[in-house]
Amino acid sequence: MADSRRVFVQLAGAQGSQVEVGAPVMAFVMPTDSWLSVVNEFLMSCNDDDMEVEQRPSGLLEGCVVMHAASLQLVSDPAGCEDGKQYILCMNANDAVRLQKQRFGDSSASSVTGTSDADADALARGSIALTDQLESLEELDYYFDDAGTLRHCRTNQAVFELMSDERRAGELDDIVKAAIFHIQMEMLAELAFKQARVPLDPQPDEPKEARSSIFLTSDWRTNANLLVVVNGGRGAQPGIWSRDLLIQEGLELGSMLPVMRRATACDFGVAVVNPSKNNVTIGNDTFPIRGSSSPDEHMLYVWDNIISRAQARNIYILAYSFGAKSVVTLIQNREEQVVKRVNALVFAEGAYRMDPSTTSPAVAQFLKQRAINFKGDDQISVGGHIPAEEEKLSCSCLSVGDLTASGPSADGKASPAAAPTSALSKRSSSNKARTISLSLETTFTYFVAARDRGCGAAQFISESEAKTRTWLGNVIRHRLDSLKPKKQSRRLSAAMGAHASESPHHRKTARRSSLDTDASSSAMRASIASSRGSNSSSHHSHGVSVSDFDLIKVIGKGSIGKVFLVRKKDTHVVYAMKDELDVGNFDAEFTSEPVVDSVCTHQSMVLSSTFADFTFNPSISESMRKR
Repeated sequence: MADSRRVFVQLAGAQGSQVEVGAPVMAFVMPTDSWLSVVNEFLMSCNDDDMEVEQRPSGLLEGCVVMHAASLQLVSDPAGCEDGKQYILCMNANDAVRLQKQRFGDSSASSVTGTSDADADALARGSIALTDQLESLEELDYYFDDAGTLRHCRTNQAVFELMSDERRAGELDDIVKAAIFHIQMEMLAELAFKQARVPLDPQPDEPKEARSSIFLTSDWRTNANLLVVVNGGRGAQPGIWSRDLLIQEGLELGSMLPVMRRATACDFGVAVVNPSKNNVTIGNDTFPIRGSSSPDEHMLYVWDNIISRAQARNIYILAYSFGAKSVVTLIQNREEQVVKRVNALVFAEGAYRMDPSTTSPAVAQFLKQRAINFKGDDQISVGGHIPAEEEKLSCSCLSVGDLTASGPSADGKASPAAAPTSALSKRSSSNKARTISLSLETTFTYFVAARDRGCGAAQFISESEAKTRTWLGNVIRHRLDSLKPKKQSRRLSAAMGAHASESPHHRKTARRSSLDTDASSSAMRASIASSRGSNSSSHHSHGVSVSDFDLIKVIGKGSIGKVFLVRKKDTHVVYAMKDELDVGNFDAEFTSEPVVDSVCTHQSMVLSSTFADFTFNPSISESMRKR
């Protein structure tokens, strides 16, 4: 049975005199599918519908054109759809030609009009890309392992080991860009984010590249509770807190994915802004992004044009470093709106200073009532107030302890870091962005208390301190304990790096390794192993059942039947599930084939299992089809 290939598709369409390309969405294709089935799968993913080939208007699919996103070369064979690559779907040949002219100029002749691959590649090298088309991690031969560490597929070398090699600095930049792209694709595919480009109204006299991306969950406009995430780290992009922390410590500490998953679990809509991208360089010229020429201006623009239009009665803000400064500037400039709608704020390592001579008393009072700042401090025990910072920031400021230490001790003080035992621990980061991860549990406990009980910052801290003197130390210790399995896995992987298998099977498995660094992934593997072990038995006593999963959406139909994107209820890991009806239509020799294939980024293809008691049930199947 041929492997399903996971690709990303962008739908192109005419908008006035231009052809605009939408945000990438995930699709699954089989090299054995017919070409019309592949085109229909792309169209279903882009339109989020469930129409079969025979239900489409006559000639619609035949008139579509599929191109590689980077080179705009024509693709017309299912076998040409490569795993992990990005493609553009045009509804007709005219749009395809116009898009190529926009990209390469009027003199360009694309694959649609017969130009050779070499000519098109030359045009691509000499032109200016209108969108950020990045190579995927698979193309670069790198992967995130189960602990969230970025590694080379063949050598298993951790990418952070490249940081000391100046000769490979350029390569590292490309890898990090691809890693960020990988995380943003996960936001779009798993967490249902949508990408928006600002400014929202591009002008004819502006370079088309002079825009930045922000990310919004699909319910951002209608959810009664909206979380705004602001990263003020220098050079940071949506999806990560810190480039260095992502490389050195992995996804759990360096990416925004844990925050986004927690927000989704708590029923918050999410908006991730992008204050660090303020200009674009085209050739030797630099152009400011209108409405985002500075972090403060970006924050004001996004508030005025997007966030203020949301129906949310309560807005919550999580800001890191200089992002807190942009938030304070927003409060000062939109005081009436912000004070009315923002219910709670959490800063991590807030980098600003309140000036009493220029700040209204109402703004200072609002921050004291609603804001908490978490900060690393090697002199003040965990959970202790930092008076100097509270005076400077005009809000409650709590210590998370020494960021270079292994964790708080029993008395709430930071314990000294353990002696280095591996290359990983030698590179262990003291990056301030660690504060976000250490305070994650407390942050959302505060947000939920503010939402459900109208709890202010002072009340929340007072209630927590009344329960136990070392309340924050206990929370952080629990958070660190949850990270220990990941750190142990990182150390083990580092020790085994030189002996990693170089077989194609190993590389395939590695490239599809888990993006979800939740420790509960091991439990999922155990349940899969249990189910496998029971396949030879007629009685499945400990298998997985269909009721263990929530349906997210129908993501496509290959030669083996419909595929559903599902999330396991207890681990929140995402899988692709094959339709039971189609499994039932197979010959007897296929009845033992997996009906759950982990073709998403969370698990490798080898982790597959047949559901116990996964039998034909018309009501379940019909319900899933309707959804």
